[in-house]
Amino acid sequence: MTVGKKRPDPKLAAFPFVRTKEMVATSGLSADRLKLLRTTVLKDKIHWFHPPGSVRVLWNASLVRDFLVNGDSPAHRKAIEIFVKSLPSSDAA
Repeated sequence: MTVGKKRPDPKLAAFPFVRTKEMVATSGLSADRLKLLRTTVLKDKIHWFHPPGSVRVLWNASLVRDFLVNGDSPAHRKAIEIFVKSLPSSDAA
Protein backbone atom coordinates (compact mmCIF):
# COMPACT_ATOMS: atom_id res chain seq x y z
CA MET A 1 0.00 0.00 0.00
CA THR A 2 1.37 3.40 -0.93
CA VAL A 3 0.81 6.45 1.14
CA GLY A 4 0.59 9.67 -0.77
CA LYS A 5 -1.34 12.81 -1.29
CA LYS A 6 -5.04 12.47 -1.81
CA ARG A 7 -5.98 13.33 -5.36
CA PRO A 8 -7.97 16.54 -5.63
CA ASP A 9 -11.62 16.24 -6.46
CA PRO A 10 -11.87 16.91 -10.23
CA LYS A 11 -15.06 18.94 -9.68
CA LEU A 12 -13.16 21.33 -7.40
CA ALA A 13 -10.12 21.50 -9.70
CA ALA A 14 -12.11 23.84 -11.95
CA PHE A 15 -12.23 26.35 -9.07
CA PRO A 16 -8.68 26.80 -7.75
CA PHE A 17 -8.07 29.15 -4.84
CA VAL A 18 -4.98 31.35 -5.14
CA ARG A 19 -3.18 33.96 -3.06
CA THR A 20 -3.51 37.66 -3.78
CA LYS A 21 -0.14 37.80 -5.56
CA GLU A 22 -1.26 35.20 -8.10
CA MET A 23 -4.69 36.80 -8.48
CA VAL A 24 -2.99 40.13 -9.25
CA ALA A 25 -0.77 38.45 -11.85
CA THR A 26 -3.59 36.56 -13.57
CA SER A 27 -6.30 39.22 -13.43
CA GLY A 28 -4.26 42.30 -14.28
CA LEU A 29 -5.81 44.14 -11.33
CA SER A 30 -3.85 45.68 -8.51
CA ALA A 31 -4.09 44.35 -4.96
CA ASP A 32 -5.88 47.59 -4.00
CA ARG A 33 -8.47 47.13 -6.76
CA LEU A 34 -9.05 43.51 -5.70
CA LYS A 35 -9.52 44.67 -2.11
CA LEU A 36 -12.06 47.26 -3.27
CA LEU A 37 -13.98 44.61 -5.20
CA ARG A 38 -13.77 42.25 -2.20
CA THR A 39 -15.25 44.84 0.13
CA THR A 40 -17.97 45.99 -2.26
CA VAL A 41 -19.23 43.37 -4.71
CA LEU A 42 -17.42 40.03 -4.43
CA LYS A 43 -19.03 37.51 -2.08
CA ASP A 44 -17.25 36.03 0.95
CA LYS A 45 -16.99 32.22 0.77
CA ILE A 46 -17.75 32.35 -2.97
CA HIS A 47 -15.20 34.67 -4.63
CA TRP A 48 -12.76 34.79 -1.70
CA PHE A 49 -12.29 33.65 1.90
CA HIS A 50 -9.96 33.82 4.89
CA PRO A 51 -8.61 30.37 5.83
CA PRO A 52 -9.35 29.54 9.49
CA GLY A 53 -6.92 31.32 11.81
CA SER A 54 -5.45 33.47 9.03
CA VAL A 55 -5.73 37.02 7.80
CA ARG A 56 -4.61 35.93 4.32
CA VAL A 57 -7.19 36.13 1.55
CA LEU A 58 -7.55 33.27 -0.89
CA TRP A 59 -9.33 34.00 -4.15
CA ASN A 60 -11.51 31.70 -6.23
CA ALA A 61 -9.55 32.47 -9.40
CA SER A 62 -12.14 31.09 -11.81
CA LEU A 63 -15.06 32.97 -10.32
CA VAL A 64 -13.17 36.25 -9.98
CA ARG A 65 -12.14 36.10 -13.63
CA ASP A 66 -15.70 35.17 -14.60
CA PHE A 67 -17.02 38.15 -12.64
CA LEU A 68 -14.55 40.46 -14.40
CA VAL A 69 -15.84 39.28 -17.79
CA ASN A 70 -19.55 38.87 -17.04
CA GLY A 71 -20.26 41.10 -14.05
CA ASP A 72 -23.22 40.11 -11.87
CA SER A 73 -25.08 38.58 -14.80
CA PRO A 74 -27.19 35.43 -15.09
CA ALA A 75 -24.14 33.71 -16.63
CA HIS A 76 -22.02 34.56 -13.59
CA ARG A 77 -24.73 33.47 -11.18
CA LYS A 78 -24.81 30.14 -13.06
CA ALA A 79 -21.02 29.81 -12.56
CA ILE A 80 -21.52 30.40 -8.83
CA GLU A 81 -24.23 27.73 -8.78
CA ILE A 82 -21.88 25.24 -10.48
CA PHE A 83 -19.16 26.05 -7.92
CA VAL A 84 -21.51 25.54 -4.97
CA LYS A 85 -22.73 22.22 -6.43
CA SER A 86 -19.10 21.10 -6.78
CA LEU A 87 -18.52 21.36 -3.01
CA PRO A 88 -18.57 18.12 -1.03
CA SER A 89 -21.19 19.60 1.31
CA SER A 90 -23.63 19.82 -1.60
CA ASP A 91 -23.78 16.00 -1.64
CA ALA A 92 -25.19 15.97 1.91
CA ALA A 93 -28.92 15.54 1.91
